Amino acid sequence: MAAASSSGANAPPLGVVIKNDDGSNSIWNGKQWAPATQRGDGSWGVDNAKLASMGLNQSGGAISPADQKQVEALRTASDATDQAAALTSDFMTRNARTSTGGIYALPLIGSAAKALGFGGDDLAQMDRDSTSLATALRAPGQRLTQMEFLQNLRSGPTIKNNFANNRQASQGVYNANTLGQAKTAFYSSYLDAKRTLAGVEPAWQSWKAQHFNADGSYSHDPITHQQAAGGALKGRSASGAAPPVLKPSDYLQQDDEED
Repeated sequence: MAAASSSGANAPPLGVVIKNDDGSNSIWNGKQWAPATQRGDGSWGVDNAKLASMGLNQSGGAISPADQKQVEALRTASDATDQAAALTSDFMTRNARTSTGGIYALPLIGSAAKALGFGGDDLAQMDRDSTSLATALRAPGQRLTQMEFLQNLRSGPTIKNNFANNRQASQGVYNANTLGQAKTAFYSSYLDAKRTLAGVEPAWQSWKAQHFNADGSYSHDPITHQQAAGGALKGRSASGAAPPVLKPSDYLQQDDEED
């Protein structure tokens, strides 16, 4: 028997269990007839796993299209950051063996060098990677203006920058991708478990603060995170700051933190 609702004077008492024609049992949870399961102590309760498989939740509502759309939008955005990271990785692999910056930062020199075949295929491909990356960094559905395109181009690695500067720029792209993938997975798992995104943002912010540094990089040592946060909390309490409230930056490891 599929979950069905009833209301008013026709609503049965809470917790009533009935047997369906197919031999399964349903329980009235105050809003709907839901699939029932018998506990070890002989009492009955809602079979939440079966309820979720039907696309419903304890409130009697299916996952809202708005919540589903929000998760899909995150997936689209994380696909774009994943593409950006792949382009950046290809650029940096080539940059490790082919120098950039220097004369290539001068107007028209880079184009002339590519046209003459300097740097082999690497230089030309790195330039294509940069152009594709600038497009991949746009928000989903965004139409880039020339100024926005140039801003995106400068934010990633380019043949005009030397290897050290490109490596620093590439880390920002990698961090954004890791954070985007994590947020998508978190929202998707939250929706699967709770059948709603109500309360997801504060839950995500709490989880992010424990697993990511303030600069967006992933912390591979959550314990160090917690120790750093504890040190920051202790320091604020000692200085008389009240109430001591933790911020994401408090989770950064403090090399000069006193025990």
